[in-house]
Amino acid sequence: MPWKDVNVSGDIPVPPELVWSLVRNFCGKWHPAISTMEAEQDKSGRLLRAFTVHGQDTVYRERLTWFSDSDRSMSYTHVEGIQGVEAYNAQLLVSGNKEGGARVTTVSYTHLTLPTKA
Repeated sequence: MPWKDVNVSGDIPVPPELVWSLVRNFCGKWHPAISTMEAEQDKSGRLLRAFTVHGQDTVYRERLTWFSDSDRSMSYTHVEGIQGVEAYNAQLLVSGNKEGGARVTTVSYTHLTLPTKA
């Protein structure tokens, strides 16, 4: 099965501490595409976020796998909701840039499902 790596970075002209104070809430509705968001727990008590995006009924679930305030980073993994994806692991990192603002980086490693031949 193929893996696809996606790396996205962007600079924001505000201090990284301020950006992190908003996005550090794993179950917060800070992303503009999010319509609904609920915190859940899996059978092992691990934190999940269940959310929908605007214009879709699909419920997506992701599990928090790593969190660090000191590094301003978190990692999470796909649990359910994305058709054609068996798994993905992602990381969100907020760091400083040369201008004193924030650099937000997301890295995803996605395991795609190949269609079966009929």
